[in-house]
Amino acid sequence: MLAQIVASQAHRSNVTPTSSSEQGDSGSSRVNRFLQLDPPVFMGTTPEEDTRDFIDEMQKTFRVMCTTEMEEVKLDSYRLKEVANSWFEMWEESREEGSPPARWSEFADSFIDHFLPTDTKAARAAEFDSLCTI
Repeated sequence: MLAQIVASQAHRSNVTPTSSSEQGDSGSSRVNRFLQLDPPVFMGTTPEEDTRDFIDEMQKTFRVMCTTEMEEVKLDSYRLKEVANSWFEMWEESREEGSPPARWSEFADSFIDHFLPTDTKAARAAEFDSLCTI
C-alpha cells in the first residue's frame, strides 16, 4: 500500500509542502516527506548493522515530521527489508486480534530485543555500569 502511495505521489507535482500544516492529512504527502528525509534501511542480515543507531535515526526523522506513535510504526516498517521485514510481519501477526494499533515504543522495544545480539546488550550494560561508577 505504501508503495502505491509513493508511486502516485511521484506522478504528482514536484513541489513538496514544507510544514505538516501545509501537508494536511494526506497520507501520500506524509510518506513523500518521510522518504525525502532519507531515513535508514534495516535488513537484519548482518551483525554489523547497528540496531540502536537505526532506532535513533528513525526517531530523529519522526521528530522532524511531528508524527504520532502509530504513524511511526507504519513508516518504520517501510524501511525494514529482507529478514527485518519478515520479522515485522510475524511480530504484527503475533499481536492479539482486536488490540489497538501498535505504538512506536512497543515496536522499538520488540525490535531491539530481537535484533540486538545478547553479547552486545551485555557489553553495553557493562559499559554503562562502568560509567555510572566513575
